[in-house]
Amino acid sequence: MEKLCSFDVNKIPKRVNIATMTLHCKIKDIEINFSNIFDTIEPEKENIGYMEFRDKIKRHPDVKIQKTRSKKKSTFQNSMSIYVLGIKYVHVNFFRNGTIHITGAKSIDDVYASIGNMFSRLERSNVDNNLYVGDLVLDSIKISMINVNVALDYTLNKSLFKKILYERNIECLYNKTQNISLKYPVKDNVITIIIHMSSIIISRCRNEEEITMSYNFVKNLLDSTRRDIFYISVEDICEKNDRIRQLIM
Repeated sequence: MEKLCSFDVNKIPKRVNIATMTLHCKIKDIEINFSNIFDTIEPEKENIGYMEFRDKIKRHPDVKIQKTRSKKKSTFQNSMSIYVLGIKYVHVNFFRNGTIHITGAKSIDDVYASIGNMFSRLERSNVDNNLYVGDLVLDSIKISMINVNVALDYTLNKSLFKKILYERNIECLYNKTQNISLKYPVKDNVITIIIHMSSIIISRCRNEEEITMSYNFVKNLLDSTRRDIFYISVEDICEKNDRIRQLIM
């Protein structure tokens, strides 16, 4: 399959891990018969976790589906939802006009693998079952959103860090779970940064540059205040004292 997306995971900082990717793909010049696809393909015989079309659902008995997703009724009359295996399983919304919406991918390779598996299955059955008219050729792939996470090598005192942010006139929000939320504007996009006690989640990035810029922003912010924002509990102090006693006895 032709590579239509230039995203390179080697261009982002090493400590940053891709959590999920959301992408839009487009097949050019195609007419799709979702009813025939749904009736023809059996998930238990394929690399498919489930298929959903209108009010009908087929599931693979050995693949676990998120409870909230499996109970949801499809409201789109012109699309089909497929939970298909790439490198891992991803959610694919397949629209009648040839648009493909992919969520839950961990990498670009995962996207190509899942689309390749889906196309291969459709191509094998098309001649006998009239699944589509045209060619299964991708015209474009566009990244809509990338969410990443970073593990901290220390535990953060969020109350102290929040106070420091206010003193520096840096706007932030404390959400219901008491994590710190920052907005980082970059060009025509606004990236969301959620700071936990021992990790960071960066959401709504679209490319390597935005990931790197937002990561460097929050890293520099934490590094500049690191001496003041360590969180040391009474349990930590007691544990360290116990270790010292064991060493000197």
